[in-house]
Amino acid sequence: MTRAWTIIIALLIVVVGGGIYFTSQVAEERNGVPEEPVAEEEWALFTNEVYGFEFRYPAQWRTASSTEFEPIFNAYSPLPAGSAETPPFIHHHNVTNVSVFPMGVPTEGLFASSQPVNFPVGFPIAPGSMMFTLADGTPFAAYLVPVSRPQSWGEAGFVWIRARIEGAETRCFSGEEELSMEECDPLGTDHRIEWYGDVSAQEWNELLTVVRDMELR
Repeated sequence: MTRAWTIIIALLIVVVGGGIYFTSQVAEERNGVPEEPVAEEEWALFTNEVYGFEFRYPAQWRTASSTEFEPIFNAYSPLPAGSAETPPFIHHHNVTNVSVFPMGVPTEGLFASSQPVNFPVGFPIAPGSMMFTLADGTPFAAYLVPVSRPQSWGEAGFVWIRARIEGAETRCFSGEEELSMEECDPLGTDHRIEWYGDVSAQEWNELLTVVRDMELR
């Protein structure tokens, strides 16, 4: 083989190889793979020694806590302009938040379609844990019961995550029949409440990241 042909073949290998690498990089970008992972220092730390928990949350979020009645600890996404919601938040507030309720909440639970939790959590969760979904199956909240609660927690203590539902609407059904909300009685009947609206995929993924790395001790 002549020197000229050797040079040509070498150049072709470089060009083709470079093309494969470039195509791979473009495919990764189109699949949403970030150029660099989010640096851990870009998230803030929420820790409480008394109630034995620690988690990181997006730096632009806010925090709130209250021990006036039952202890409540919130980390939440900034509220939209004009929102009438004010912290501290419980599980009924339509706010993107991660909350720790060491003694539970003295009110009824959330009425919505539910299914088993299908995402990783930083601590073992009990079978009573559940994920709540919109009528179309989109998850928007989760009730996480630790298998082993910190010693300072009560028997009803839990961790809660919820994403804000844009344009939130609830409708009540008995079988396939729709009922008015005045007729609706989900306690002790076959009535069920379905939620409708839009959930930000980014906010839901942020919530999952928070609880994935949460520590209880």
